[in-house]
Amino acid sequence: MNVNPSGSQQELTPIAVRCVYDGVAWSSPHVSERIDTSFAVASACVQYGFSVFEGLKAYRQHSGGVALFLVEQHAQRFTQSARRLGLPQVPESLFIEACEAAMIAQAHLVPAMGAGSLYLRPLLAVPEERLGLRIPQIAELVITAVASQDPLPAPKRLWVETDLVRAWPGGVGAVKTAANYSAGLMGLIKARQQHCDDVLWLDGRASACITEASTSNVFLEIGGIVLTPRLNDQLLPGITRWSAIAALQKSGIPVREIDLSLGELLAASRKRSLGECFLTGTLSGITPVECIQAGGVVMKPTTGKIGEEVRGQLASWQRGDGHP
Repeated sequence: MNVNPSGSQQELTPIAVRCVYDGVAWSSPHVSERIDTSFAVASACVQYGFSVFEGLKAYRQHSGGVALFLVEQHAQRFTQSARRLGLPQVPESLFIEACEAAMIAQAHLVPAMGAGSLYLRPLLAVPEERLGLRIPQIAELVITAVASQDPLPAPKRLWVETDLVRAWPGGVGAVKTAANYSAGLMGLIKARQQHCDDVLWLDGRASACITEASTSNVFLEIGGIVLTPRLNDQLLPGITRWSAIAALQKSGIPVREIDLSLGELLAASRKRSLGECFLTGTLSGITPVECIQAGGVVMKPTTGKIGEEVRGQLASWQRGDGHP
């Protein structure tokens, strides 16, 4: 069963950028063949999940050159993720330098303006072979990449998961670490069994508040206002989410960050005040939601121009027309 939420086939480029932390300082970025980078089966990143990652894109600009989109924000989130797991932190300036090195080395792979991007996947991992839990002393930053076309905004069917929980209060739900995604895989499998494309996760509390989808943040128009779940330690602070809020504000579309329960969403659907819904993510972009299934209830958002407006504004910023 294919459970890739984006539904796309992607091939890694042959280049990787690598920095090494030896317990004292980080090395400068080194560009090499991707095959040169590997982690042993008994390494701490494999055995204990000592790894965090990011996902950001480089786009072709009006000038013909290429540029990373909001790399500073990704650097900040990378630092926050490493800090939460107790990993050696990569200086934000070094993170940016390494990402730029990866972009420059593969600039020829960036599609034409408006056609796609070079997706970078920086990984911070502990390669030390050991059995036994202890504070990491060494680490590696490795950046791999995928050249890809812009995904088609095919509408998604969401399954509201009420039994499993992806993240919990005080956990690592707001961190880009492998555990967040492996913890959600069974929910995604259940969604596919219900003929849905992705999961809409709840926070696991009695209030049953909506958090996010498998790899995306969610926006729901209710009563003419676009709502998105308020950030907490159970959902990822998406960079595309932040950009979408900025795009909505720029367009004069009311937007609020709130705690929204499943009960409130169901009530809005019953009252026919549920409007347009869409998902946001770096890899998938802006994706419309066709329906939301909660048990035996199927909620049908309306179609509209809000997601289109956000997508257009985001594309404008990505190709160098100002910034959020």
